[in-house]
Amino acid sequence: MPNWIEAIRSCGLTFIKKHTFGESLELYETLHSWQGIKLGKYLIIPASGEQLAAIAESSDQFRRFEEEVISPFYFRLKGDWSWNLYIVFAVTDMAGLTAEKLSLIQRGKRYGKKLVIPEGQLASHLPAAKIPGGLGGTAAGHPLLDWQRQLAAEGLLFCLDNFRSQPVKHYVSTAAEPEPLPPEPAAAEQVPVPRPVGPIASLEFGSQFRPHVLADVPPLSFARVNLLAGPNGMGKTSVLESIELAFTGSIQRNVLAGERQQAAESWDGRITFQKDGEAPFHGLPHNEEKKERETTYYKHRVGPRANSQLNSAFHQYNYFSSEAVHQFCFGQAGKVDYRAAFARVIFGEQLERYEQCWKQHLEEFQRLGRKLEEERGELETRLSQVYAEGAQDSELLKSRAQAQLQQLGRWMQLSLFSYYPMPEKTASLPDIGEWLQHLTPRLHELDVAAAPLPSASLPDIGSIDDLQRQEAAVRAALDGLQARIAERRRELEQLPDSAGLEQRVQQLEGAFARLRQEQELFERLVLRLTELARLLDHRDSRHIRLQLDERLRTLESSIRSLEDIDNLYGQLAEQPVAEDMEDRAATQARLDELESRRAQAQETLRLATAQAEQLKEKTGRLQKLLSELKSTARMALHLHPDQSHCPLCGHDHETTQLLRAAIDSSLQADDAELTRVLDEVERSRLALEDTEAGILQLRHELARLSRLDEARAYLLSRRDVEETEALASESEGGHQAVQRVLTLIRERLGHQAQLREDLRLHARALDERGVTASAVRELNTLLADALLAPYLGDDREALSAAQLLIALQRASERVSADTEAARRDYAAAQEGARQAEAARQAAAAELSGLHEQARQLELRLQAMDELRQACSRLEALHVSLPGSQPWSEWKLYFQKLLLAAKELEQTLEPLVLIERTAREAAGLMNRLTEKTVMRDRCARAVQTLAGLRSLSDYGDDFVRSNFEAISRLFVALHSPSEFEGLEWTADRRIEARRKGTGTRCAIYQMSTGQRTSVLLAIFFIMHLVMDSAPQFLLLDEPVAHLDELNVLGLLDFLRQLTITRGTQLFFTTANPQIATLFRRKFSFLEDNFRVFHLRRDTEGPLRIHIQQFKPYQEKAIAVNQ
Repeated sequence: MPNWIEAIRSCGLTFIKKHTFGESLELYETLHSWQGIKLGKYLIIPASGEQLAAIAESSDQFRRFEEEVISPFYFRLKGDWSWNLYIVFAVTDMAGLTAEKLSLIQRGKRYGKKLVIPEGQLASHLPAAKIPGGLGGTAAGHPLLDWQRQLAAEGLLFCLDNFRSQPVKHYVSTAAEPEPLPPEPAAAEQVPVPRPVGPIASLEFGSQFRPHVLADVPPLSFARVNLLAGPNGMGKTSVLESIELAFTGSIQRNVLAGERQQAAESWDGRITFQKDGEAPFHGLPHNEEKKERETTYYKHRVGPRANSQLNSAFHQYNYFSSEAVHQFCFGQAGKVDYRAAFARVIFGEQLERYEQCWKQHLEEFQRLGRKLEEERGELETRLSQVYAEGAQDSELLKSRAQAQLQQLGRWMQLSLFSYYPMPEKTASLPDIGEWLQHLTPRLHELDVAAAPLPSASLPDIGSIDDLQRQEAAVRAALDGLQARIAERRRELEQLPDSAGLEQRVQQLEGAFARLRQEQELFERLVLRLTELARLLDHRDSRHIRLQLDERLRTLESSIRSLEDIDNLYGQLAEQPVAEDMEDRAATQARLDELESRRAQAQETLRLATAQAEQLKEKTGRLQKLLSELKSTARMALHLHPDQSHCPLCGHDHETTQLLRAAIDSSLQADDAELTRVLDEVERSRLALEDTEAGILQLRHELARLSRLDEARAYLLSRRDVEETEALASESEGGHQAVQRVLTLIRERLGHQAQLREDLRLHARALDERGVTASAVRELNTLLADALLAPYLGDDREALSAAQLLIALQRASERVSADTEAARRDYAAAQEGARQAEAARQAAAAELSGLHEQARQLELRLQAMDELRQACSRLEALHVSLPGSQPWSEWKLYFQKLLLAAKELEQTLEPLVLIERTAREAAGLMNRLTEKTVMRDRCARAVQTLAGLRSLSDYGDDFVRSNFEAISRLFVALHSPSEFEGLEWTADRRIEARRKGTGTRCAIYQMSTGQRTSVLLAIFFIMHLVMDSAPQFLLLDEPVAHLDELNVLGLLDFLRQLTITRGTQLFFTTANPQIATLFRRKFSFLEDNFRVFHLRRDTEGPLRIHIQQFKPYQEKAIAVNQ
């Protein structure tokens, strides 16, 4: 029989109590705590395989066991504790436990998570999701550096870039020089620069990173565990990617997208760290800083000129996303290559992209090598055919060429072309061909130079003599036209200036428009003055009406001021302040005394109630009922001392004394003490109510005094109210004085309201007579108008209505006369300008016609100049044409010369074919040599690329090195624990071994949740093995494919990781239920746990609400950043 208490303590748990159920079932209640904080309760139930099989005989049987044994412990837990209960069956013998029974036990979620663990494995499995010990494996290798070293030696580093066919063709067609990598830094140079490792204290987003989402987000302060919750599209991933960008200088999603604009996101934010002396990160790291971080955090040795792979390493060891889960669990049609999938998890998509690149280049080199081999075969065949063909020189060909050469010389003489010497009669065919090759370009130049001769646009010019005569005549005519143009131009300049005439017209038009506008305005003023002229005869009434209006405005302002005071504090004057309430200190003392009495009464009532409850428990139900009835009846008599009807049955006992005697004699309770205590409880309750009523009244009075003090301060600040002067003059200024001032203000308000009503009646009487304030003001405004000043004189107020109308009539006539004179001047100026413009247009039209005639003559001269230049070019080419010879005749001879040259060229074509055949054979041999060299380069590139190790091979190295730890962590994470571990097969594949049967399960046969658990186990082991990596994990939607049991297993592991390693967590989820589970697992951290709720409207900025939680309570605590 094992010592279960010692076994419990060896697991790091605290033994609390042993419970026994029935004859043979024992339960050990234990506690898991950390630094004095309770993390979970473990109920350890030792049982044999047969006992556990009997408990799980059926689902109903196991449910009864849960209700009888486990539920009492569950219901004693409060708040988040209910999600931290673990039921552990420590099985001494697994015999008899089938997979179905294990599944029934471990899949149930009622009352807590259930684990079935062999007796000897408790220490390695508890607490739940325990971090595997003895991590003796190695970190993942650095395949990119190996690939770079091997490819650089052959000049093939471009194979790690995105595939393009051009670099491959360039490599094959040119002798590429080796590109050795620079030597690794010496040992003295590899000393890592101290870098912050976390935890992260705060994050400022700056203004450049995704401003449409993060522009208005204040700096975020982080705790040890941080949950980012909110619907999809709210910006949770953006928060994590801002940390990625600050640490690595890039975002992997953008880099893999291959879009330059996305890959180069801007960042001017800032990250600070919690540890003293760790400098913050400002902006993007430069290339050298990336290399230093890669060396410090991930032990990668980066050469001075090598590219940093910091972002890829960051995703290997610190950043886990749901995208990795999806790519691992779901592939193309058919089975997924899980060796490649594991390699993708271990090394990240970026290194997988590098592998895809060099494999694409390998395929291209192989394809190109096959193509080059085919081309070599074709060249060899063609070369054999060319050697078999031949052509010999013939005397017939030579004699024909000589005859055509003589004919060519005759046409050269007739064409006056004797610059180039003729070949000798004994010249060979190659010599004749060479001579013809030199002659042909000369003939082409002559043909181009003679193209303008003769000109189709100048049919009357056919020779040089004609050209000279026509040119002299055209120049004489052009001189005559130029003289006439100068004469017409002088006549045009003598005409009146159109701009001056137009300016004069515009001035007169402006003057006319201004006078017409003044006339219209004057007419409107006259019309309105005519309507208001009757008011001129009521001068006194006009003055009185304006005075009334002014007094009403002043009175309204005063009334509004007084109403403000009355509305605020007028009600305080309705009830006088008692003299005993004037002393605030005394009133406060009375209140304090009542509150003290209330506290005593509450204590008395509490004690009496507790005593009554104790007595009730000791007394039978009937006795308690009788005692309560008697107490109720007596209390009713106490409240209504003159009542004679029984409050219980309604019977009339005529007098109160008889009723009291009936109650005492009829309701005989054996327990008189209970009755007395109940009476005491009721009396205490009534006394407490009276005390609370007194407290409420005193508080009301104190509040009223405070309002009076507030009113006094306000009144003293109102210097515009004369009643407040009395308050300021009083020596003490008590509350009664404030009430008197408020009363005076209310009385004055009533008096002014009555006065306002009287003034309104007087004003209404004047308005009914037509003397309204608006009409009077309008009349005064019209009389003061500057437009009427010259016509009304200075003493306008003294005018009568009749005088005003006469003055206005005369003024209207004067204004109309001035307007008509201005109109006539404007019309005359317009007519003069029109006539001048017509004369100008006629002169301009004649001048334009003369210019057109001159232009036609100039064009004719230009055409003649082209003919002269053609003759000059012919002379430069040693062809001097006589002045009298027609150009058409010479052109005919020259065409015969061109035809003879073409015939000679055709005769010499067989010779060209012979030479061409020889050149073709030499060219084919050169191409064959070139293709052979290119084929050899392809073969060398294929050999180098095929010799590179794949990512799967590197992944196998890491998995084998850490396989035991990965297996243990997979078992801890996966629920229910269907498998007892993982195995590494001979063909380098991972398989799971089922409990009990020992059957194997390949990765592709697992469920999505089980695959996810394998993936998480590999990622966490990578993080744990790389002890120098930053001390935080970014987990972006890691539980998208897990059920609640597996989510709880993952959260248990994360909790162990946090408390044992101090790892900082950033966990995102869009599922509210997952967010609740996460909170229940981590609320024990209190201030070291924060929830960030992310919300934003469509296309709007992000809003973040931050909360903290206390363990054992559901209510959140808002956090102010």
